[in-house]
Amino acid sequence: MTRFLTLSVLLALSAEVPAAPVPKELKRPSEAERMRGVWMADGIAPLRWYFDGDTLYVGGSNTTDNKGMDYALASRSGDLDFGGGNRSQYYGIYKFEGNDLRFAYKVDERPKDFTPRPGEFHHVLKPVPETKK
Repeated sequence: MTRFLTLSVLLALSAEVPAAPVPKELKRPSEAERMRGVWMADGIAPLRWYFDGDTLYVGGSNTTDNKGMDYALASRSGDLDFGGGNRSQYYGIYKFEGNDLRFAYKVDERPKDFTPRPGEFHHVLKPVPETKK
């Protein structure tokens, strides 16, 4: 009976004490959460890349009425694949460098690293601040 009373008192006291906030350094977003949003690719013909969960939109103005071409998207730590349907299947690798996203991809085969080779596409994607429409 004493154990039950002690446990009851502890539970009642703990219900009144608010939980301590999680320290900011422990609130790290997952890579998928960090990737979500609009990014601008570097290069001669810059493209907008819009990562939205399991869909990737490329090109367009990335407003709700013009997101660009859509692709099925699958990401795992360091790997990012997109394509399907009547479009080519691309296999890619990525890594975050500060706020930027380094991204390399190829049709039918995953690049081994970030050294450019024939047939591979390489970009450094910069985050685009969200705009309200």
